[in-house]
Amino acid sequence: MWLEQHPNEFGMVGIDSEWKPNFFLTSEKKSQPVLLLQLCFDPLQRIYLVDLQKLVKVPFQPPHTPMIQKEELELSSTLQLIFQTPRLIKVGFQVLNDFQKLAGSYPHIDGLNRIESMLEISKFALKVLQMTHQPGGRVITSSLNRLVENVAPGKTLDKTEQVSDWSRRPLQPTQVAYAALDAAVLPWISHR
Repeated sequence: MWLEQHPNEFGMVGIDSEWKPNFFLTSEKKSQPVLLLQLCFDPLQRIYLVDLQKLVKVPFQPPHTPMIQKEELELSSTLQLIFQTPRLIKVGFQVLNDFQKLAGSYPHIDGLNRIESMLEISKFALKVLQMTHQPGGRVITSSLNRLVENVAPGKTLDKTEQVSDWSRRPLQPTQVAYAALDAAVLPWISHR
């Protein structure tokens, strides 16, 4: 494992999550659980899409509900290692919203209870833009797509799949590509 092989190094983990948009709902149910967690391990140059819909059968269980399924126990210990290791800096765009949504969706998953070493890329980028006296910092950091366009002129993120139905399986290839890119671009921006 990278953490053991590089005991004195820091790494970045790009984080994003997806859930079913409210306009797909057919009932009165307003809150949707996170269905997909995207993790991009910058030091390994690997992206993982974690299908929470498959791994956690019942979302919104009360805290301290025992995890009896093997998948939930393994997910919890893996996420605890990733999220609570200070040497792994968790990078996201509006990442606090993602972590709150994750913890609210799965309060019984212990690995989601505490997050260490988090970097909100929009706030970081805004500070850099202000320090370098670049105009329009608030507009540039208002969306991930605008931030990408500023860092890499001529490049854009296709956000079409953002509002797709993330509960349908199998995921479409365009959804997989979108989800992977949204996580991968976060550490990439932080290196610029």
